[in-house]
Amino acid sequence: MALITWNEDLMLGIHEIDMQHKRIVDMINKLHDSAGLSADDNVVNEILTEMLDYTQTHFTTEEKYFTEFNYAETDSHKESHDSFIEKITDFQQDFKDGKEALSSEMMQFLTQWLIGHIKGSDKQYVELFLERGVK
Repeated sequence: MALITWNEDLMLGIHEIDMQHKRIVDMINKLHDSAGLSADDNVVNEILTEMLDYTQTHFTTEEKYFTEFNYAETDSHKESHDSFIEKITDFQQDFKDGKEALSSEMMQFLTQWLIGHIKGSDKQYVELFLERGVK
């Protein structure tokens, strides 16, 4: 069962970024499903690695446009990205070391962070991106 349902409320109207967000939603759902199936730790770790790698790719996409368009909120937005990556990287290392388990709290963090980030700070750049021709 999906933890996050991709829907119109999460869409920014910028195809490239919406598709990247959708893929991250899919990965969070995959991670959630694997926890429910009591998946092997290697499977969970692979999903975490894939999610981290892809999320960094997504952040690079956004940040490329921030630089190109001289986006005023670049620094605070990038700090949010960096903080997220650091938290998930730390969690993954603790998971590998057996210090942390995939918990409902971690899944809740992922869900709340992503939805809050899309509906909050990401919505703030939409007008600029659209004005500059990003569709």
